[in-house]
Amino acid sequence: MLAEYVEEWTEKWKREGLLAGRLEGEREGRMEGKLEGKRDTFKRLLRRRFGDLPPWADECIAGASVAQLDAWVDGIFAAETLEPLLDGPHPTSDPSAD
Repeated sequence: MLAEYVEEWTEKWKREGLLAGRLEGEREGRMEGKLEGKRDTFKRLLRRRFGDLPPWADECIAGASVAQLDAWVDGIFAAETLEPLLDGPHPTSDPSAD
């Protein structure tokens, strides 16, 4: 009798764990999709405003958080050039540093 309860509880906990894992995975997937969408839209806006993006800008945008992207979007029309908007160019991608 006790063995049946233990087996039932174990199955219930497995189902609950799988459900929780699935829900967390879906949430993370939505967040990642939202972030990628913001990055793509921001890069599109930058290309329309400033032309082709240098590699350092792509790297900077790829590592940006949602909050950082939102701040950059807010400043896109005030910036006269790409560098002050993204705080670049960054020394790690400066060709003269080689």
